Amino acid sequence: DSLPSTWTNGFCVDAAANLWVATMRGICKINTNSLQVTNFTTHPLLKELNGLYTNTVWIDSKQQLWIGTNRGAWCYNEQKQTLKHYTDKEGLSHNRVFSFNEDNKDNIYIGTVAGLTVLAPNGATTIYNRSKGLRNDKCEGILKDEHGFLWIGNLNCLIRFDPATNNYSVYEEGLGFSHAGFR
Repeated sequence: DSLPSTWTNGFCVDAAANLWVATMRGICKINTNSLQVTNFTTHPLLKELNGLYTNTVWIDSKQQLWIGTNRGAWCYNEQKQTLKHYTDKEGLSHNRVFSFNEDNKDNIYIGTVAGLTVLAPNGATTIYNRSKGLRNDKCEGILKDEHGFLWIGNLNCLIRFDPATNNYSVYEEGLGFSHAGFR
């Protein structure tokens, strides 16, 4: 097999050292030892993503694969062979998903074109967007630091979110950052 597309948008590595790749035509998995590419055109669950523009892939602490597309987010548990689809109907701020991360309490953070969605382990969602204090709606990148803070690329500023208090600090152009944006 070959990559679904040479236009790649994101990568992540699972516990078995497989490289998962997000492309403009779906996802694939590359065995980093043999360099064998696995596409999922006939996979019982993942074939649903075949051909979908995929923005990002990410592995959580439970080794579940999160897949961000322009049609929502998917969570694939390879061990249990389950695939869960999340859209704005399930509480996402928007179906165009750019990024994922998690806090120390297993909440999943989903960055979209219209805000940040926090998905609690019980399935409840909380949305942060411009109307709830973010500088911008677009949340393109999320990184967790060693102190548990989440750093969010929020279009043309950077936000440090504290999951323990739900407070955030904004860093923007006046502090020497570029107005061109973060990802």
